[in-house]
Amino acid sequence: MHLTVHDLNRRKCNVIVSGLPEVDDADDTELFTSICENHLSCKPVVLKCRRIGKKFAGKPRRLLIHLRNESAVQDLIKSAR
Repeated sequence: MHLTVHDLNRRKCNVIVSGLPEVDDADDTELFTSICENHLSCKPVVLKCRRIGKKFAGKPRRLLIHLRNESAVQDLIKSAR
């Protein structure tokens, strides 16, 4: 049960972004933070990110982003609306 609670708290710090194009010569973390700085009112601290799903021609994979805490996720969602 203790592991389940820890897993739930860890997942609360995750955000999934869809539609962000995959660029071979650019880092996804830098791409995401630059979009946040230019188009949103928040500047989240990204701990790690990775692409999830299978590659399909012409369609970018979703991006799983792990932020520092749950409040950063809430601020990001509020500013994205």
